[in-house]
This record gives sequence, C-alpha cells and structure tokens, in this order.
Amino acid sequence: MAYDKIIPIRSRLDQTVSYIRDRAKNSLAAALDYIGDSDKNTLGREALETAINCQLETARRWDKTGGVQGYHLIHAFAPGEVTPLEAHELGVAFATRLLGDRYEAVVSTHLDRDHLHCHILFNSVSFMDGRKFQNT
Repeated sequence: MAYDKIIPIRSRLDQTVSYIRDRAKNSLAAALDYIGDSDKNTLGREALETAINCQLETARRWDKTGGVQGYHLIHAFAPGEVTPLEAHELGVAFATRLLGDRYEAVVSTHLDRDHLHCHILFNSVSFMDGRKFQNT
C-alpha cells in the first residue's frame, strides 16, 4: 500500500530551518527541477513524467508570489510492491482523483531508490475559479 507525504511550498524561506536548508522543498521552480531529473525518472528512453491540466513546459511558469505557492506530494510504494510503470500510472490516477480538473500538476516517478515513488507537484490555485487548494 502506498503512503503519502505532503509538503506545502511557501514563498518565504525563513519559515522553518528545514525549508531553508532544502531548496527542493522551498520553491516551485526548484521542486519542478528536482522532480523532473531525468537521472531519476527515466525508464529506458521514456521519462515517467506526466502533466495534468497543463503542459510540462508551461508548468514551470506558474510565477506565484506569497503564501502557499503549491504542494509537493510524495506517493511512495514498498520495495517490490509495483513495477515502475504501475507506480507512475497509480501516481497519475491518484493526482487526477485528488485534483480533478481544477489544478495544474506534474507527476514524476523516481526510480533511484529501492522504493519507487511519485512526486506530485501542483499549483495551489485552481485555474478554473482561482480558489486555493485546502489541505484538510
């Protein structure tokens, strides 16, 4: 069974020491660069990376300022629980079900650990109605 961790990405880096010290968690651009690392998400010649409600190229231009800019969710599996393609399909299905057709997201499945895991990075503001995602 997969387990999940959600990390809010804020514009102010002085909120907590862990955010200050971990650049991949404190900026949307840095998080997109981290999750899109081809050394971590490539199976053969195919990158296990999917855009939901946006294009991979334009997701990097969300240009948010202030408050929670987006969320970085990690959807991980136990070693041997799923294949890389199954992990990616499940990550995309999970993100689609969670976000529906209201939020822009990028799903990237990393294969660089014994436990396969999907990074799901999504915009905190709905492109449909401008409402913020509520992490309840």
